[in-house]
Amino acid sequence: MQGGCREFRICRPQGLRCTGPALAFGRAGSYAAKVLVLALETSSKYGSVALVRDGQVLGFEEYEELNAHAERLLPLIETVLRGAGCSRTDVTRIAVGTGPGNFTGLRVGISLAYGLGIGLGVPVVGVGSLACVANAARVGFDVILVLRDARKAEFFAAAFDGALQPLLEPHLVKQGNAGQWVQAAVRSHVKPGDRWTLVGEGLVAVDASELISAGAALLGNAEALRPDARPVGILGERSQAAEWPLPEYIRDVDAVLPTLRKNPAIDSELSR
Repeated sequence: MQGGCREFRICRPQGLRCTGPALAFGRAGSYAAKVLVLALETSSKYGSVALVRDGQVLGFEEYEELNAHAERLLPLIETVLRGAGCSRTDVTRIAVGTGPGNFTGLRVGISLAYGLGIGLGVPVVGVGSLACVANAARVGFDVILVLRDARKAEFFAAAFDGALQPLLEPHLVKQGNAGQWVQAAVRSHVKPGDRWTLVGEGLVAVDASELISAGAALLGNAEALRPDARPVGILGERSQAAEWPLPEYIRDVDAVLPTLRKNPAIDSELSR
């Protein structure tokens, strides 16, 4: 494929720059006054759209429907914009969740973000989905561990500091090894006096009493936290990334091309 991208991967638009005055200041004027972020999150069966300005969520809509992102996203964007009294031309930045997560969902969301960014002439920034989960717990914590369901008896795992800087980049952990992973992460990244917590669906795979004895401060809804477009927009508004985002798949793509039997007539035609 052109551009050096692997098959089944999303390729960055060629010959286009995701930079310029809009990246730092919107189309014109001051950053805080002019940046309006349209945010998309599609890394799981939950999809959502948000509109964010100056750290405030102006509109938010979500749905839970398997394999429905392609049908639901565009109407939801119009609903959110209309509800906030805005139009597409008011948007000065697109932010999109980059995973790790569902392959199809990530492709749909990021491809749509590219299309909107190119069509509107605005920058597109990516926000990691595990960082979005950690964002819900970052206030008051020095270290946030994230274990998110990756299916196939695995978790997507990562660790962040209180400023959401990665301590451990996203990777896969077997569900049966979740407890050992938490212990190793605590030994490596939690210093004496640090407040730390664990969030995401993986919390159910770890003994809560062991976490508490290790010094964890657990949130009441920690296992229910999942990425949505609101933190994507808030974190995307702060981002200074100048590259078009690509999905974080983590594991290899599942899709397998069929093996077709040779057709003598076609082979003969191609050999001419």
